[in-house]
Amino acid sequence: MARGKKIVGIVFSTIVAVVVMGISFTIGWRPFIGPKGRPLTARTFERTAERLERGKYLVEGVLGCFDCHSERDWNQPGAPVIEAQRGGGALFAGGPPGRLIASNISPDPETGADLACAIVSFEHKAFNPIALALVSGATYVARAFSGDPDHMSRMIAGGIEHRGFALIDVFSPCVTYNKLNTYPWFRERVYKLEGEPGYDASDVRAAVNKSFEWGDRIPIGLFFAGLQPTYEDSEPAFKKGPLAHQPLGLDRAVFDEFVEEFA
Repeated sequence: MARGKKIVGIVFSTIVAVVVMGISFTIGWRPFIGPKGRPLTARTFERTAERLERGKYLVEGVLGCFDCHSERDWNQPGAPVIEAQRGGGALFAGGPPGRLIASNISPDPETGADLACAIVSFEHKAFNPIALALVSGATYVARAFSGDPDHMSRMIAGGIEHRGFALIDVFSPCVTYNKLNTYPWFRERVYKLEGEPGYDASDVRAAVNKSFEWGDRIPIGLFFAGLQPTYEDSEPAFKKGPLAHQPLGLDRAVFDEFVEEFA
């Protein structure tokens, strides 16, 4: 009995050792324990001509980053990089068992932030969802910040309860790729419209003006709320409730004729 336990122990230990060595020398332990973490910083560097020139030398010369992270024109001799997509990422292979993608390494032209999470080049500014909703006729328009979950839940609950089209824009910073618009960055800037003296959430023009406020102060909260007749309110057939709950309006003989006709 003791010998059997010893053999089982040796076999088990051997299997564990093989698995540990296999993982260590192949995929590593990062898939199990997660990526290395480091605290976010707000460090900035002065943009000088010398630094830009050195960066260009490193990226285009020594490292050759664009050789892989750009789409190429395979119809031209030497398959040159497509200038409009330089650094915008490239798809090397698709289909089973998966895709091999060189990510977007082009910066945001406005902020210089790395956009490595995208596949296509970033050549446009984000549109304004608050302004778009307001001019499109939405009757409940709000904004929330995920760093204030209680306030966010109230905004979402208000949108659910509202009779009409509701849009709630939520700031939820990406902690992996966005090193600019971080949680501390938003906390220093956001303020609630509910506490803004003189602000009237029933004034759509004031709401549109507030929707373009950005920078040192960023409004969140209820931009606009108004009541307009919904489709159900304006349709005479629904005045007495859902059609399924209303009397059919046919006597039994006529009803049986319809059933017989389409049976």
